[in-house]
Amino acid sequence: MAKASSSLAFGGYVIALLANQAMAQAKYRRVIQYCETALRGARGHLSPALATDLHILQAKAYARIGDRANCHTHMRLAEATAAEIQQGEEPPETAYVQPGLLECQHAEALRRLGDLTPAQEYAEEALRLAGSCHLRGRAHRLATLALVLAERGQLEQAVSIAERMLDCTAGMESERLAERIEAVTRALSAYDTQFVKAYVARARQQADIPL
Repeated sequence: MAKASSSLAFGGYVIALLANQAMAQAKYRRVIQYCETALRGARGHLSPALATDLHILQAKAYARIGDRANCHTHMRLAEATAAEIQQGEEPPETAYVQPGLLECQHAEALRRLGDLTPAQEYAEEALRLAGSCHLRGRAHRLATLALVLAERGQLEQAVSIAERMLDCTAGMESERLAERIEAVTRALSAYDTQFVKAYVARARQQADIPL
């Protein structure tokens, strides 16, 4: 499809979709390859938002394989490219690159690397910018912050944020959100406190996760 379109911009978008699918399948080196192909092959034709997303994906993939230096490099490139985004000039297909998306994904990358202090800063900023995004996006940002707080041992704050995540996702049917709820629940389940137990019981009931 990318080749047949005869459009470098559209071809880059198609390859970005492939990169997202590879990320979902945990094929991280393929993510890096796809993103590099799009960024090089369509250089000068990608919108700033799409280029930003490609660098974000690379940063996440490098974090998953433990490559801190390359992760940080693509985080910086993503931030530099994001500064060029002008919403009124972006194509419709990049509408998902909303304010705070970069911060949320950077928080996830840094959490994977174990850099929890900057991860929390990015996650909090992502949530601060969540006013314009849809409920699903807000839920993902809440999940990210809850995971960071849980890993830092800040349990009361983590549970409070996780409860807000459950409020956002009530009634939604989404495999991805169910996975996020399960990840937060699993992280908090390591702690044997009364308020954690209350959250876990609610989460498992809401997401229909077996006890």
